[in-house]
Amino acid sequence: MLVMGFFKRHFYILLIVFFFVHTLASQEHYFLHSDVSFLSQLVGNSEYRDFYQYFYEVNPPLIAYIYHLFQLPTQLGIIDPVHSLRISMLFYLMFIIILLNVMLKRVHLNNRKTVLVAVSFAFLFVLPVDFLQREHFIFTGCFLYVVVIVARIEEVKLSRLIKCLAIFIWSLSICLKPQYLMVHIVIEWYYIRSAYLISSETCIRKKLCSSLLLMLRWENLLLVLIGISYVTIVILYFPAYFDKVVPLARENYSGYFKPISSLLVMCGFVLACTLPIIFFLRKHTINSFNKVLEIVFYSSLLVYVMGQAGFSYHLFLAFGIGVYFLILCIIGQLDKRKFNFVYTIFLLFVFCVYQYASVINIHPVNYKNSFFEFNGKTEKPVYPLFVESQKVYLPLYESLEEITKPGDKVMSFNAQMAPFNFLRSHLNLKWVSQFPTLWPLPILLKHPNDSHSISDLDFIRSILVSDIEIMNPNVILIDNSKKISRLPSGFDFYDFMNVNPKFSEAMKKYEKLDSFIYGKEIKIDIYVKNNRNN
Repeated sequence: MLVMGFFKRHFYILLIVFFFVHTLASQEHYFLHSDVSFLSQLVGNSEYRDFYQYFYEVNPPLIAYIYHLFQLPTQLGIIDPVHSLRISMLFYLMFIIILLNVMLKRVHLNNRKTVLVAVSFAFLFVLPVDFLQREHFIFTGCFLYVVVIVARIEEVKLSRLIKCLAIFIWSLSICLKPQYLMVHIVIEWYYIRSAYLISSETCIRKKLCSSLLLMLRWENLLLVLIGISYVTIVILYFPAYFDKVVPLARENYSGYFKPISSLLVMCGFVLACTLPIIFFLRKHTINSFNKVLEIVFYSSLLVYVMGQAGFSYHLFLAFGIGVYFLILCIIGQLDKRKFNFVYTIFLLFVFCVYQYASVINIHPVNYKNSFFEFNGKTEKPVYPLFVESQKVYLPLYESLEEITKPGDKVMSFNAQMAPFNFLRSHLNLKWVSQFPTLWPLPILLKHPNDSHSISDLDFIRSILVSDIEIMNPNVILIDNSKKISRLPSGFDFYDFMNVNPKFSEAMKKYEKLDSFIYGKEIKIDIYVKNNRNN
């Protein structure tokens, strides 16, 4: 009876703990995301100097330092880099959930335990293949700030320390991706509008002055101060970002942008899955927390369209809030007083759609092998891999595992991050190419005969040749597929590089060891030094 009583009283805590354990185990069935893989080694590879001197990376520096902090266990010799990143992220998420619990207690949310379960599910199960992406941090930081706003709307006092911590995390989230300032502006608009409408003041001028003072309250001033401080640090300590990377990206990164129609289709999918749930919640659960999250949901779709690139993880905030609402409703349907058979079927249908689309990814996990992996015995993902696009590269991983040792240098000729960067991370190799991927090529090759394109293409060739000559990589991978993603049909890296006569001379030190071939489309040539002892 005592045991049953304990489980009943603490069921929601045990459920959240299970979510964490399952996530830790399930992450072993994935390769680390390629973006995370590359960014996590920038600080160490540049010896704490301005890494934009060495790498043409378009992301501002904050995320690289967060990843470097998350690799503290590796620096202390406790676990390998991949597991260090994952376990550190889980500790961070645990901290956020504990902080949310403290804050939600203060605002007296009636269904606080249900909310915490739904939030934990969203934090841990949404887009697991994109675990650790910048949007993952933004998603968590946004929830904290929403509670701060809810406390103001409900006229509940939070401790100054907790508010400072929440605003600091939300400010860093915006620094990670400044376009999410739009979300903050929309939240502020909603809060100020609410305060304006409920104000007892009859003079319009005084109401407008009060609204202006709300905009200038200390929370917003702290956010602005943190943002200005970050920009100042980047200008002072990372001058190469503005001198080298920004000019090249301004002209050439648009090759990764998607048509507006494609972005709107994705937004339509998210809205179709989420709007019926929002309407149901409006009818049955009225609270400021869900209202503000609804506003955030719509503004996150606007940010997605503004960003134009259209990668799935750019919808992390929208998907996350949608899944939070979904789980909240599913738990609500377990209450017989609120049970609605037709609506429950719809909720389960949406859940299955999200599972099929890999928005959430819940599979049976091999706990024994996963925790054997976590103990640092090997960095190879646990079979079966949950993502088909990663699964196909296991033979390439095994081939590279046979011919490399930790610390070996590797570079590649490619137009996308995967699989080259996540293979590097799991094999514990050192990336020595100045480009994480040849991201300027898609736009430059649309007009290869323009004087601007000719100049930039020659520059890229010279960079790649110098990487081979100076960095002397142990392994070179060349994407020799029939159709390379984002590049023109028939593009060949050998033809592209042979325009520079130094390329063939630099490649004389290497011999083609093998080719990884998958189906009729994928072919990656593997080159190693003629004498691997040199």
